[in-house]
Amino acid sequence: MAKIEIRGRIAVPAADLWARIANFGDVSWVPGIRQLEVRGSGAGMVRVVAMGDAAPGEERLERIDPAARWLEYSVSGFQRDGDTASALAGTGPPAFPVRDYRGRMQVETEAQGGALRWSAEFEPDGVGEDEAIDAVAQLGALLFRWLKRDLETGAARSVA
Repeated sequence: MAKIEIRGRIAVPAADLWARIANFGDVSWVPGIRQLEVRGSGAGMVRVVAMGDAAPGEERLERIDPAARWLEYSVSGFQRDGDTASALAGTGPPAFPVRDYRGRMQVETEAQGGALRWSAEFEPDGVGEDEAIDAVAQLGALLFRWLKRDLETGAARSVA
């Protein structure tokens, strides 16, 4: 089982960061989504997401603890052979050469705003462990960048 952890600060209050993360059905901050279907609510809800011309994949909210500001989710069905350039351009999915993916997002409070600790465990699928870790790290960095841009830009708009 491969593992990864990414941590970064976002210059908004931790409560605002948590509100965005906890709203599992809202991925409006991710560019290039062509299809989004949300089934259910709370733990057990599923969001079906498709980017570019790729087939949709599913993300399931497994557990959530609002008081401690964390959630756990699983991912299945995304294509293995996307690429970072297409994801950045909003024209296709990033590579996701893994299976049995389980992720956790934890929001922490810091003096300068919120911090997001994102971790995942998964099995490589058709690639070596280092390549799978690199692909998931690139995807995590993209998602963090998009989330940070969305929240910090929104915070700037609300102050103006």
